[in-house]
Amino acid sequence: MNIVLVAATPYEIQPTGEFLAERAYHRKNCSVQRIITGVGMLNTAYGLTKKFAANKPDLAIQAGIAGTMHPFYPPGMVTVVKEEILGDWGVEENGFFREVFDLDLAEKDIFPFSKNMLINPHHQILHKIPLQQVRTLPAN
Repeated sequence: MNIVLVAATPYEIQPTGEFLAERAYHRKNCSVQRIITGVGMLNTAYGLTKKFAANKPDLAIQAGIAGTMHPFYPPGMVTVVKEEILGDWGVEENGFFREVFDLDLAEKDIFPFSKNMLINPHHQILHKIPLQQVRTLPAN
């Protein structure tokens, strides 16, 4: 099995990388690679497209702070994303943030969006994972 661990910065997956290295995580026919994409959607999309075009993994796990620096999620807390809101996909206007959906630049329910969110499609797997399921940004 070819597994890829993805993060924007090396610091976001450093503990996991150390864990795997310390335990010499090598199984027969199993490999774990790390990809550091850089911060932001564009860097992530480019980095993963380039990597997956050359060699598609069996499993990709994206880890990191997911843009959150909220005291409710202390450092080291592990969650799984069930819904993603693109918090930087819009403009600030008169002191308020307006999403591209509010500006009629994108439709809230056109694939891959559902009510302006990206919904994790792996419902059968999510309920089996013993982690708190979160939305990446609070809804307005």
